[in-house]
Amino acid sequence: MEPISAFATIVGLISAYKSEGRSTSADEYQEFSDWLHEKRHKSVITELHDNHLLGLSVKALLKESNESISEKLSQLDDSLVRLASNIEGFKDVALSLKPNNLLSEQAISILRQLYFSNASKFVERKFSAGTTFCILATPKIFDLEIPEVRFVDDDLAQLCQLDLLLPGYYENGERMFQITRATERFFSNSI
Repeated sequence: MEPISAFATIVGLISAYKSEGRSTSADEYQEFSDWLHEKRHKSVITELHDNHLLGLSVKALLKESNESISEKLSQLDDSLVRLASNIEGFKDVALSLKPNNLLSEQAISILRQLYFSNASKFVERKFSAGTTFCILATPKIFDLEIPEVRFVDDDLAQLCQLDLLLPGYYENGERMFQITRATERFFSNSI
């Protein structure tokens, strides 16, 4: 199986299995394997048996309560919809499923400005006149354009939750955000 399709397939099957209201049993993994066999998912069974780490990971996940798994699947769904909303071909699907759960234009703009500056980080600087976000690019420093300042914390939180930015602190305790490899993949797949 291809990595992304294997992940999506296994997560989808765990979701389907758990949605049948099955309770956690002493050997949930064996019940899941039997269920996969019933549903004729031979390639997934083979992958689980051939990949020891995958089998252990699925076994650990299945030991969690249905409520816990549902919560994690919901978080994963929200993250995927936000990411897919910026990929041509998936945008309309994402918009139709969760129109209020998308990355804002400002969040995308923040990422775009950092990415295309070829810098790796920006810093939040607070002054008596207000707050600015400075891209630290060699040899010069320039400010991010942020038209809706009141929503910047929400945008930054979403970008960090999606691992598109990595939060941290700069030398003097100022908030700092760094670009990630996921940002590179985001821009190579986006519109």
